[in-house]
Amino acid sequence: MKKFDIRLPLNPVPEKVAASVEIAVASNSLKIKSTRTLKTIPGCVHWHINKSGEKGTLEATFDKSRLRLRLGYHENRYANWIDEAVSNIKRMLESR
Repeated sequence: MKKFDIRLPLNPVPEKVAASVEIAVASNSLKIKSTRTLKTIPGCVHWHINKSGEKGTLEATFDKSRLRLRLGYHENRYANWIDEAVSNIKRMLESR
């Protein structure tokens, strides 16, 4: 899996981080296909993100216990739109 760390501000508010991810996704004309938690990271928020009419899945995971946010994708779910989406979402989230 290819991963991209997002720098968060000091002492981020978890609810604001999650809301910011959802705003950044929508602002880039993307859709959240699912929101759940991962067995490997209890209490995290994990999103599957898609672009309407296109193949590919971008993932975002916010680990509340470590205050870590990552974007990523599995090679078999890669699509050309993902590079631009990662760049735009990362820029939006790191500028807050």
